[in-house]
Amino acid sequence: MRPGESRYITLVLDRLSVSYWEKAWIVEDGAYKVRVAFSSEEGADEGQEILGKFTISKGFEWTGL
Repeated sequence: MRPGESRYITLVLDRLSVSYWEKAWIVEDGAYKVRVAFSSEEGADEGQEILGKFTISKGFEWTGL
């Protein structure tokens, strides 16, 4: 992309993308925001743009990969 150009994208998040490990994989219910930043070291809102939102209505646990 060129500077100043924008595009729409589709980002597919699977269960591993929204899970964390605690004796099993955990997916918590709730509202989430998708943000893009130049690096993971940026502050909570510094240079980040909210690109999307999604909700997980019912949390669950799972095992394996």
